[in-house]
Amino acid sequence: MTLKKALVSLAKSSEQGILLRSEKIKWYEDMALNAFVSALKGPIGVIIRIMGVPNIAKAYEIDCREEN
Repeated sequence: MTLKKALVSLAKSSEQGILLRSEKIKWYEDMALNAFVSALKGPIGVIIRIMGVPNIAKAYEIDCREEN
């Protein structure tokens, strides 16, 4: 199970309202993206931040493309 899936699962399991749950999911997704981008070596992390990549999947796609 990926970190993102685990965090989203935790958010969904709480008994909070739908709006609060969606805010938690968005927050966890942003945290996962931030952790991923922070761990990137070299200038690609800065480039991804400047591009304003919306999610970790897109950031991963860009990183893989740049590695090749």
